[in-house]
Amino acid sequence: MQLSEIKLFDGSAKTWSTTKPTVTASGEHTPTNIKENLVDGTSVTKWLIKDDTAWLKFDFGQQVTLDGYALTAANDRPERDPKSWVLQGSNDDKTWTSIDTKSDENFNVRHQRKHYLLTNNTKAFQYYRLNNIKNHSGNSIQLGEVEFSRTNDIGHAVNPVIEVKNLDSSGNGSLFTKALPNAEKEILTVARKVHELLYSNPADAPVDVKKILVTIEDVPGVAWTSGDSTQKTVGFSSQYLKKFVASPSKSLREEIIGILYHEIGHVYQYSNFDVEAIADSLRFETGYHDRYSATKGGTWQTKGTANFLRWVEDSKKRGFIRELNAAPIPYNIIGNANEVQLWKENQFKVITGTDVNTLWSQYQATLSD
Repeated sequence: MQLSEIKLFDGSAKTWSTTKPTVTASGEHTPTNIKENLVDGTSVTKWLIKDDTAWLKFDFGQQVTLDGYALTAANDRPERDPKSWVLQGSNDDKTWTSIDTKSDENFNVRHQRKHYLLTNNTKAFQYYRLNNIKNHSGNSIQLGEVEFSRTNDIGHAVNPVIEVKNLDSSGNGSLFTKALPNAEKEILTVARKVHELLYSNPADAPVDVKKILVTIEDVPGVAWTSGDSTQKTVGFSSQYLKKFVASPSKSLREEIIGILYHEIGHVYQYSNFDVEAIADSLRFETGYHDRYSATKGGTWQTKGTANFLRWVEDSKKRGFIRELNAAPIPYNIIGNANEVQLWKENQFKVITGTDVNTLWSQYQATLSD
């Protein structure tokens, strides 16, 4: 007799909302770059307006309270990225209350997802507006995606305790704190997005992580993840942080967030298909690796597997990474390298309907030499 898990339930239940807002805009570039693309779940599509100033309005149909929001850059032309805006809320679509103001924002990688916390917001509104959006230069504004973190949305079912410990006595650990001054909430925000990328519903996840401990330690390396199914530790090397800030042209905050997308991918992923590639595909998906820097050559297993998985997800089958993550290697072939290889190759065919070599050739055709 054997068991792998026991869960106890107290009979209570909590209801979570999945309402998607209706979008209106000061303009759009039809028929392709329309406002509905802002809430379609991918930054491969985009909204574009031929103007240097714009507004976007989102109607939830009921009052909701936000504790954050996120904007994702589009595929090209950084000068079209939003540079400044005001987030406002209203319950009558006439009187607007300012909630958050941003200026001098930069999206340093295409498709980069930047989240913004609203830590002290308690007001509920039916309508939200990104008002007075201004670009960096030129006569156009574009965005790939707009997301809102509502206190009653389904993502908040993912709610592990986040603890951050600076274990570096040399002082370089303070670099982490300066880059992420509200680290616990920032890490929780990333964790919820990672969970969403890997699972369509929190109930689908075979792991229920109760706590994520993030440590900053004076050791070699970059970052790592360890722990069991209920508590995970994500470690950062303060030596790496110190080396990274030696290049003033790079953002340590964005590097840390990118690492978090990868390492928290390890926290929640399930499949043994290719744990590193699946985790790093999340960093490509959220724009903390440059997907357009990939060059031709190699095989799907030896060069750029993570970005290849991301490309299949975005170009061939939405939900591909989720399905790949949900596919455990059969026990009877573990240890047999040839059988495992065949099983991995077959997953592409099973999920997309196309064999992996054909997909790889099509992906290669999109890359530069």
